[in-house]
Amino acid sequence: VRNLAGDPSHARRLHAMRRQTDDHMRRVRDGGFLPEDLFERVLGDSAAGGPATLYAYFQSEDYPLGPALELADLAASGRPDWRGRLVRALGEEDPVLRYWGAVGMVVRARQDGALSDRHKDALEPLLGDPVGSIHAMAAEAAYAAGMRAQAMDAFDALVRRDGDMEVLFALNALSNLPLTPEEIDRLEPHVARIAQDDARVLRGQFGYSKRIAAHLLRVWDGQPY
Repeated sequence: VRNLAGDPSHARRLHAMRRQTDDHMRRVRDGGFLPEDLFERVLGDSAAGGPATLYAYFQSEDYPLGPALELADLAASGRPDWRGRLVRALGEEDPVLRYWGAVGMVVRARQDGALSDRHKDALEPLLGDPVGSIHAMAAEAAYAAGMRAQAMDAFDALVRRDGDMEVLFALNALSNLPLTPEEIDRLEPHVARIAQDDARVLRGQFGYSKRIAAHLLRVWDGQPY
């Protein structure tokens, strides 16, 4: 496969296509930048006069689509100016922006293999973020940046939670990490509990986390993918 995206002769066309995609997402108010574990929080705000449906939220000014788009692009771009904006995003009050700031830190920590002390200090408070998706992304970034002890504490807390989506974010993050046998031993009992929890489906949680937990156990046991 020849990747034309890296061919300088196609740079102008690639820029135009990216611009068209960006304009389209802004025009339709693309809802894909809201982490799934925030759906219930958004709908819960309807009792306090907030939007009654996710569609209404996506069409409202409360949904920070523009800044989220910019953060997602910045995280993936590799531009040298990423650090300041992503660090500021980690301290945002809006959880959507905190989430994309944390995702950016995951991307950068994986790419660079480390984060500066300043960036680690900014990331550390999110290791206890009440929003599970943010908590999980921060833990994955911390692990990739060498903050393994703090990351394992964060994952240990997450896999003990009951919410299907927040646990799913944690398990997905763990599936990306080269855990040591000692780290696996620490988490395995909690992941096994999730894998064996047949009542998750009955509680309306669809069993997504149950299936990935079972998959993780097979991988950790050295079984074929």
